[in-house]
Amino acid sequence: MRAFIFDELMQRNHAPSAVETAQALELDSALVRETYRALADGHIIVLQSNGDILTANPYAAVPTPFVVETARLTYNGICIWDALGIVANVGYDATVRTTCGDCSDGLALTLRAGKLINAGGEIVHISVPARQWWTNIVFS
Repeated sequence: MRAFIFDELMQRNHAPSAVETAQALELDSALVRETYRALADGHIIVLQSNGDILTANPYAAVPTPFVVETARLTYNGICIWDALGIVANVGYDATVRTTCGDCSDGLALTLRAGKLINAGGEIVHISVPARQWWTNIVFS
C-alpha cells in the first residue's frame, strides 16, 4: 500500500483516497483506512482531518508555496527540503518556485542533471532542526 501511494504521487501527482487504494489493490476500504492510520502513526504519511492524505513526504497532496516544475508534471512540497527531495526522487530537471519567507519576493531554484544552479545567490534556510520536524510536520 505504501508503494502504491508513493507511485501514484510520483507518476501522477495524485494522492489516492482510501477508496481508490482499496479498488486498485482489491482490498477492503476499512482495512485501507486502518492502514492509512498506521502509516500516519509511523510518520510515513500525514492525514487530513477527513482521513485523506495530506502528505507522503516529500510529496504534498495539496497546493503549497513550494512548487516543483518538471517537464513531465508539477508537484508540491511542504517545504524546500521536500521540494528538493521531489526533484531527487523523480530524477528530472526541475525548477522549484517559492517565495522568500522574509520579504515575499519570488524565488526559483533550478536543478539540472542533479546539480543546483544557484545563479541568484539564494539561500536555503531550515529553521527547525530535523529531530523536531515531527513535533509539527506541517509547520516544519
